[in-house]
Amino acid sequence: MRRIAVFAHYDKDAILSNNVLKLLTHLETVCDRIIMVSTNLNNDQLKLLPPKVECYVRENVGYDFYSYKHGIERIDNVYIYDELILLNDSFFVSSSFSIDKVLRIVDESIYDICGLVDSYQFNYHVQSFFVVLKKEALVSVWFKNFWDNVSVLDKKMDIIFKYEIGMSQSAISHSLLVGSCFKWSTKSYRHALLNSYKNKNWKLIVLSFFSLKYLREGNACHLLWKDIYDQFAICKWEAVRDYPEAIEYIKNKGGEDALEVEAYMMNKASFYKEKKIDDVLIDSSQTSTQLFFSVENLSSRLIDDSNQTAVVLHLFYMELLEEIVSYLRNIPVNFDLYISVVSLGAAFEVEKKLKRFTNANVYVYCVENKGRDVAPFLSLFNTGILDRYKSICKVHSKKSLYSTQGTNWRQHIYGELLGSTSGVLSIINQFKNDSRMGIIGPEQSYLINEEFWGANKEKVEEICLKVGLTPEEISLRFFAGTMFWFNPKAISALKKLNITTEDFDSEKGLQDGTLAHALERVFVPIARHNRYKILSVEDLEMELQDEKYINRRVPVL
Repeated sequence: MRRIAVFAHYDKDAILSNNVLKLLTHLETVCDRIIMVSTNLNNDQLKLLPPKVECYVRENVGYDFYSYKHGIERIDNVYIYDELILLNDSFFVSSSFSIDKVLRIVDESIYDICGLVDSYQFNYHVQSFFVVLKKEALVSVWFKNFWDNVSVLDKKMDIIFKYEIGMSQSAISHSLLVGSCFKWSTKSYRHALLNSYKNKNWKLIVLSFFSLKYLREGNACHLLWKDIYDQFAICKWEAVRDYPEAIEYIKNKGGEDALEVEAYMMNKASFYKEKKIDDVLIDSSQTSTQLFFSVENLSSRLIDDSNQTAVVLHLFYMELLEEIVSYLRNIPVNFDLYISVVSLGAAFEVEKKLKRFTNANVYVYCVENKGRDVAPFLSLFNTGILDRYKSICKVHSKKSLYSTQGTNWRQHIYGELLGSTSGVLSIINQFKNDSRMGIIGPEQSYLINEEFWGANKEKVEEICLKVGLTPEEISLRFFAGTMFWFNPKAISALKKLNITTEDFDSEKGLQDGTLAHALERVFVPIARHNRYKILSVEDLEMELQDEKYINRRVPVL
């Protein structure tokens, strides 16, 4: 068995700790070659390294995954090895640790990529502090493609999503088997539940009422630190820092382990805790905002079902978030806010900015930059998550860069839909009191003039016929800008189309003629076909009289 290891190292004091030297000594017994990549190491420390270790010191950017890439680039022919071990220095190694035991479990597993511990937080992945890639993974097209695309990212959370979670998910998409050495048992679930109560992780506790499997949404290295320590004789340093009982458990073993832990707590713990260098993804029990890797991941989660009102926001222009939130504060009832964004960095910026937004339960999910606001909306709508609400407001961060009137039009729409508490409450009550209320839109954006078909008429007719409209029922009736309040039952027929993100073209800035532009024009016809009412915010007592709008124009069209 030919093995090679890439070890990522960082130390605040630029030294090699006893723990690191111990781990490298273990690696020497099982590896033909060890490549260590450090982002902070004094030259006088190099003489302490075991003979097989070749060390490279690089600038401190990109965290561990960029160190892994740096080390992999120094392997001329990775294909001659049976296994590549990737690991870092974020865990404590006890004196009873046996790397042979760990690798025996790896070798007996069916996995092509085998981590020590896995997680379902946000999406399934093996944790990257210790992971073994077998020959099947090393010779795959996936391996080169993945590591060639690893670059320096500024935010650690972007790295975790794109590279830690992304490594597992992209490997799975290439038909590689991914799994872990640590296996959850009945005892594990019991311990995880007890620790959730002890640490007041209410989110996991509530989820466990429905199924204990939801406990795997938590971080096993925290919830089950003792189980993992008892099996593998390792413990993540973050668990040592955060759980006094972990320190006592290790110290009670006595000997050099106690001294190593004491030295860490005295000299390093406060620094790493403050910098959050090796922390877990997110303690989601501390924030009302929840982040999801994709709309599929969101749809598999338990959503609080107590609210009857929701807002669906596609946020492409991050700089408009504060403006939009200022309008959302006019909603006088508890509501759920679903925000789609097109990058992981944007997701975490939203999470940070909405930490103190207590008006709503906030769910943020990532989407491809396709189909403007319509594709993200449909991807969420098709999951059925929105079905239970009585009233939903659909908005997005519209700029209309092709027109100097874009800002005025956007703010006018926001004002009509969300401009005052009394106005919003009147709209919500319309849906609450009338089950046949379908869509309530901005008065100044309702268009029926034939000139606004643009290049979309043929596609609109095709869509409408597919969901059961007759040719006579198909006419141009829409709220330009695709922002309005609606009853999800009124447009439920859209699900029959089975439209996915893949049906939309990549974003090219086109102003007309795309699937998104066609769908913008089908909401009203479909709702009317299903005998639902269409109103404008200007008159909540009477259905729209189309003849009034024959000469209506909007400033940007």
